[in-house]
Amino acid sequence: VYLETLYLGKPAICFAYDLESYKKQQDGLLYDLSLIFPGNICESFDDVLKAIEYFLVEDEGDMNLQAKFVQKMFFSYCDGGNSERVFNRVKAEINH
Repeated sequence: VYLETLYLGKPAICFAYDLESYKKQQDGLLYDLSLIFPGNICESFDDVLKAIEYFLVEDEGDMNLQAKFVQKMFFSYCDGGNSERVFNRVKAEINH
């Protein structure tokens, strides 16, 4: 779900109550969460409540710089032209 909110430029809250378990006992993480999540990583329910309160009170406005950087890591395009690009690519391959 996080990647969808990142694509749309919407705020998200990361609730990673089992983060240490993933790091130490399970298969680990594909990415370092502190690098790809532009915000606080909540490890307790109290932290989640504080994050929700912050988002309800503060106006985040535009995406912060870290979020924009991470967005560029995952998405080459953030526009409405994906279907057209796929169509053009398929058409070029057929005509090739």
